[in-house]
Amino acid sequence: MARLVPLLAAAFLALSGAGAAAWWLTQSGSDSPDTPQGAFMALCNTAKPLAEADPLIRQIGWTPLEATGQDALLDATGTFHVASRMALGGPFDAEQERAVYDTQIADMREDLAKDGVMAYGFDDGAMLAVYNSDADGLPKTAFCALFIADEGQSDWYYKMIDAFPYVTHVHAWASSVSTEGRQPRPGLWVATLSLIRKDGGTSAEWQQLTDMLGAEPKYRTLSRSGFRGELSL
Repeated sequence: MARLVPLLAAAFLALSGAGAAAWWLTQSGSDSPDTPQGAFMALCNTAKPLAEADPLIRQIGWTPLEATGQDALLDATGTFHVASRMALGGPFDAEQERAVYDTQIADMREDLAKDGVMAYGFDDGAMLAVYNSDADGLPKTAFCALFIADEGQSDWYYKMIDAFPYVTHVHAWASSVSTEGRQPRPGLWVATLSLIRKDGGTSAEWQQLTDMLGAEPKYRTLSRSGFRGELSL
């Protein structure tokens, strides 16, 4: 992975065109995306149709998830929504949160069956991602999810939202960082990051989560973001 990262910038600039590269320059002050997650999100920012984005995503090292490997992605999707809700505070109702978890998994399973949606993995599952350009009829729009196993791997996210107002919530083992309002075209529209930290709350609060999930969560840096491209006149 370390050997791959220095190649990401060259591959990205050669393949994705000026739009995404300019976004990264604007948002991060960096010469180019220098991490797999940064390069993936910069491609999301172009809001290309999946047919155009897919070869670029593969070029920077992401590989499509086989159907048999999507269980972890579905679990991370449900966990993201539970963590986002937990960060807002309030009591943890295991039955209610399990219903949210199951509903979000069902929704993602439906999305993955669409022609404009693809799931990817990186570094043997250390990171998972979804590129969704089938955005319920919204023109030139892409929604992307990114799930990382390590806690606190969020520098790429703060670079992405640096130019936008955002709000942070923290409660027990969960925290969330979300952009405020909806941003104008083109570029980032909405974004939410949820972080799960075992030491963030009490052992009893952590046990509630693991009991509901049936195991400790594998993916603990979880995000979903929406992007919109320029509309043709």
